[in-house]
Amino acid sequence: SDLSAWDEELTIDGSEPCEHEMSSVGGVTCLQITRTAGRSHGGLELPFDLGQHRVNQIRYKFRFNDSLPLLNLGPEGFAFAYFSLACLRRDGLAGLMVEPSDDGSYALRFHMMNDEDEEENERDVEENGITKIATVDEGTWYSVTMVFNWETRMVRVGLATPGRRICEKRLRFVPSVIQKITMYNYSASVSCFAEIEILYPLDALAETW
Repeated sequence: SDLSAWDEELTIDGSEPCEHEMSSVGGVTCLQITRTAGRSHGGLELPFDLGQHRVNQIRYKFRFNDSLPLLNLGPEGFAFAYFSLACLRRDGLAGLMVEPSDDGSYALRFHMMNDEDEEENERDVEENGITKIATVDEGTWYSVTMVFNWETRMVRVGLATPGRRICEKRLRFVPSVIQKITMYNYSASVSCFAEIEILYPLDALAETW
């Protein structure tokens, strides 16, 4: 794995860019993204070959550490370990992120902006198309699997740690061509990503970082 395939994403609101580097964390070689302050995101993005219209599956590992837990307390735009999928449709953005909660815990959530079918997701759907996947802890490596079914317009999201399957949820997903993957932190934190794998139909092509 290296940084050569990834572009630095432009930051917004005039914020300083996140720091990013290859690192070894907990024995895992990873892309480490560090944000020291502010609430404007910056990170890394991977543009897709738009000829690949449908991605069957995405797998990756992540871990996170909250650098300012008191400041970041509460889901008010503070979040980190974003793994976002930018789609070719109006306001098309989906993916996973970690948000702090008022009780000091952290939740991995799936977000789908402007999803007209969000009410068809599971009963724990929250506002603005955001669904809680599971409670997660700082400093722990998690494995994520997203399996897309383009006919049923569903995505199956699985979460696990080494030797333990935590949960699996089926969610509504508005199909579209995935334009790019973006990884970033929206608030002060350190996020690590590893073993990123993208599978296309019939395993005709698989890319790994």
